[in-house]
Amino acid sequence: MARRPRPGAGRGRSVSRDRHADELAEVPRQGLAPRREIARLERRWEQAEAALREALSVAEAIGNPPQLWKTHTALGRLHADLRQPETARRAWEAARAVIERVRTGLRHERLRASLERAPEVRRVYELAAGA
Repeated sequence: MARRPRPGAGRGRSVSRDRHADELAEVPRQGLAPRREIARLERRWEQAEAALREALSVAEAIGNPPQLWKTHTALGRLHADLRQPETARRAWEAARAVIERVRTGLRHERLRASLERAPEVRRVYELAAGA
């Protein structure tokens, strides 16, 4: 996919902004998930958190466990970026709790094992344990 020139390219942008420019170029500009990721990458913390809280409300309202734990994980990452380790840890533990509820509700061992092996799930457990 051809990249469009970024506004402000070569006009003395900061190093941290340049570090995320390539990531931003790959994020579609629609929907809640891209909006919160763009805000996080651009260091617009309040907007990122607001988008995450909105996504969390939607996921809770419709009962979508995968979106719940993914959103809690993203909130943890946001708070880790903000150097708020306790808040990050609580978000990652909330993500782990949602996964645990799903895991215990699975009647088939193969499904449970598949969930436990999923890289995203393993990462949540690592974050919750090491935060």
